Amino acid sequence: MNAAVNPTTSTPSGAFGQNQVNPANNRPDATILYSIRNPYSSLDNFFQITTVYIARAGQTTLSFFAQNLYTTHIDDVSVNNSYGQQLLVNGGFENGTYGWQGLSYTSPCPYWSSYEHCYSSSSVVKDALSQTFSTTPGSILYISFKLRWTGGESSMITNVTIYP
Repeated sequence: MNAAVNPTTSTPSGAFGQNQVNPANNRPDATILYSIRNPYSSLDNFFQITTVYIARAGQTTLSFFAQNLYTTHIDDVSVNNSYGQQLLVNGGFENGTYGWQGLSYTSPCPYWSSYEHCYSSSSVVKDALSQTFSTTPGSILYISFKLRWTGGESSMITNVTIYP
């Protein structure tokens, strides 16, 4: 998958559904970094999404939205500026909810032998988390994160947006 080229229309290889926009996360100033709806099956392993974004303001917010009757996992969230400086706090969720808004649950991630923590939407019908950080307008941001989900049902949605 080449999320950096066109993350809103690309899907990882395998049996996955079409990417679509979720109206619940619709902000006129938001850019969709990744969106998937109704995958056909579970994704047993994490996969990494990497993309770039040009900051438009002095404060930027990265937001994740998950709607899933099963579980969506998010881990290793990173936003670096062009100097390699990490702009997020606690992107690996090792310190629980510190730095994140709207975060409901972190837990040891499945399939990690080191028992690292990650965000988990386990049995939450709708869940959102975000983090706002300082940026320089016009600067390039290098964004990456890992996703995994269980269950393949018609109401599963995951959106990742950044704004303004």
